[in-house]
Amino acid sequence: ILFEYSNTKQLAGLLIDRFDIYFQKVIRNQKQLIIWLISSLSFILIVAISILYLRKLRQIIYQPTGKIMDYTAIMKSGKIPGDDLQTSSKDEFRIISEHLNSIVGLLKEKTSFVKALNQGDLQAELKLSDEEDLLGKELLDIQINTQNAAAERQKHDEETTKRRYINEGLARFSEITHARYDQISKLTDAFIKE
Repeated sequence: ILFEYSNTKQLAGLLIDRFDIYFQKVIRNQKQLIIWLISSLSFILIVAISILYLRKLRQIIYQPTGKIMDYTAIMKSGKIPGDDLQTSSKDEFRIISEHLNSIVGLLKEKTSFVKALNQGDLQAELKLSDEEDLLGKELLDIQINTQNAAAERQKHDEETTKRRYINEGLARFSEITHARYDQISKLTDAFIKE
């Protein structure tokens, strides 16, 4: 009985060792599976968060950038946008929008000034946006040059009118003197009449 007990005890020890090795392998495999599942879920979660972040980033960056690009494309074509640029963001894009709106406002003022000059209003007023407003200064120089040219033209027209009047008068008196009047009284009457 002792011998069988000893054999059974050894066999039980072997079985326990084998079960222990088997369970260690199972536990190791389960740990690897759990690590793999956690890694996969973490990767999927990171990808999902990245997609959501990229969508939000697109909404934050791409939409205002697209609006600004459309607005500046209108300006690039030589047109002045009628409406102000509106962005819903409260960051640099809002500042850029405000600056573009200011630029468009100044361009509208300068365009109105040039239209007034083209329509003959040489006294139109233009306020410079600041001391270094090169375009405004050049437009004011154009206004001054146009006013000077108009004054010169008016002076020239007045002189031309006077010369024409004198020349026409001299020509008329020359006609009278070359006309054959038989009496001096008729000649003097013609001079007096003219």
